[in-house]
Amino acid sequence: MPDKDPLEDHCAATDAAAALRNAQLPVARLPPEILHAIFAILSTIDSLLHSPETLKCRLAWMVVTHVCQRWRHIALHRPTLWAHNIALPFPRGNRWLEAFLTRAQDAPLIVHASALLMKPSDVAHLTAIVARTQVLRLELGPHPIFPALSSPAPLLHTLEFYQTLTVPADMLSEELLGGPAGTPRLRHLEVSTWTALPWTWSRLEQLVSLALIQQERVESLSEVLSGLGRMRALEKLLLYSSISTVDEEPNRVVTLEKMRRLHIYMDPAEARVLLTHLALPADVQVAWNLLRGDDVEPAAFSSALSACFPALSACISTRASPIVRVHVEPYIWANSQQVR
Repeated sequence: MPDKDPLEDHCAATDAAAALRNAQLPVARLPPEILHAIFAILSTIDSLLHSPETLKCRLAWMVVTHVCQRWRHIALHRPTLWAHNIALPFPRGNRWLEAFLTRAQDAPLIVHASALLMKPSDVAHLTAIVARTQVLRLELGPHPIFPALSSPAPLLHTLEFYQTLTVPADMLSEELLGGPAGTPRLRHLEVSTWTALPWTWSRLEQLVSLALIQQERVESLSEVLSGLGRMRALEKLLLYSSISTVDEEPNRVVTLEKMRRLHIYMDPAEARVLLTHLALPADVQVAWNLLRGDDVEPAAFSSALSACFPALSACISTRASPIVRVHVEPYIWANSQQVR
C-alpha cells in the first residue's frame, strides 16, 4: 500500500481548519432563507443596472455561488433565484441560458426580452418558455418577435411592453398569447409605447393594475371611459397621456369601486375633464403630476388648476371618511425638458 502524500494530508487539514473557522463566523450562521433573500436582492440590483451595452451586469450577482460551499449549495437549490433572471438574449450565450433554465426547475419564470438584440435562436427560446412565464417584460423593436407570442401563457401574471422603435399598431391584438383564454391569470399590464392602447381589448377586464405611458399620443376620452367602465377589478391606474376633450360625454360617470391608487400625469384642463367623469372610493390615494408647457401663460395655468380641485373633491366619495389623501407635484415642460 503506497504511503500517503504528506502534501495531500496538509491540504486536507488546512481545508478542514478553514471550514471550521468559517463556520464560526456570524455570516455563516444566517438561516438559508435570509441568505436566499439577500441573493435575490443582489440579483435584482444587477438586473436594474442592465442595458444593451452592459449585459454582463445581469450575472454579477453570481459571485455568491463562489464564496463558499454552503452559499453555493443554497443558491443552486433555490429555483426561483434562477427562474427570476432569464434574459433574451442571454449574457454569454445560450449555454448559460440552458443552465439557468435547468436550475430553475419548474419555477415560474420572469423573462426580460429585448427584440432589438434577439436572434432567431432567442425567438425560439421565447416560444418554448412562454407557457411557464409569470412575468414578461418586452423591449420592442423591428425584430419579428410577435409569432413567438402566439402560444398561450397560462401562468402569465404581469405583461410589460417597452418600445424603442415603431412596432405594429395591432400589437395588443386579441390573438396575442393564445387569445382571450390564453392568459387567465393576467392581472398587471404596463404599456410604454407610441402605439395606441386598444381600450376594447378583452384582457383589460381582468386587470388589477394598468400603467399607460404614452407621452406623444392623444387618447380619446370616450374610449378611455369605455375601457375603464369594463375594468371592474381595477385597483391601480397610472395615466401619462394626453386626453382629447373633443368627444366629451357630459353625463357619463364611470364608477371605479375598487380603485386604491390613481396616478395621473396631465395638464390641469385635461385632468379636470377626466376627473369629472370618474367616481372614486373614499380610501383612494391620488398622485397628480401637473404638466404645464412653456407656452402656457401662468394665469391660464392657475385658472385651470383652480378648477381642478373642485372636480377632484367631487369625484371622491367622502361618505365613509372625510379624509382624502392627494399628492400634487408640478412639472413644467420647457423646450421639451422637464423642470420640477
